[in-house]
Amino acid sequence: MSRVRTDGNGLTDLVVNPAGDISQGCVGVAVGPVRGHLYWTQKGPAKRGQGRIFRSGLELPAGESRERRSDIELLWTGLPEPIDLYLEGDWLY
Repeated sequence: MSRVRTDGNGLTDLVVNPAGDISQGCVGVAVGPVRGHLYWTQKGPAKRGQGRIFRSGLELPAGESRERRSDIELLWTGLPEPIDLYLEGDWLY
């Protein structure tokens, strides 16, 4: 996942998953700027119940890289192909 300013400048990769493994590709994204979190889904193989939802900070931890971040948390696993996310207040939909 990456971010960029609305004028097209400042392109920054925030999270990079292993190349070639489509099951680890990001599908849906939600941003929680108040608490400084980025949420995303990985749906996994079709009809296998291997979908997951992750969270990390909006900023890279000091001294870490986008490929290896200590702040990535697995929030839920075993989901039936999660796709879109929506964040409102303290609720993630």
